[in-house]
Amino acid sequence: MQDSINSLNTMRENVISKKLKAHDKMFRSSFSFGIYKFQKNNALTEVIEQADKEMYHDKIEIKKRVTGIVF
Repeated sequence: MQDSINSLNTMRENVISKKLKAHDKMFRSSFSFGIYKFQKNNALTEVIEQADKEMYHDKIEIKKRVTGIVF
């Protein structure tokens, strides 16, 4: 699972590092993600809820760290 997290973080940093332009305005973009390890006895709804919580936490942390991102 940590390899997946590391890969997604690397992809995100690549996205953040790009300056984009639309209608003569420069901006940056990013994405948030949430990963939760599925266990044999987990209900799918539980896994989705936990991953969603992780994604929300990730979004808050990115907003704190990076300025100029359009959400």
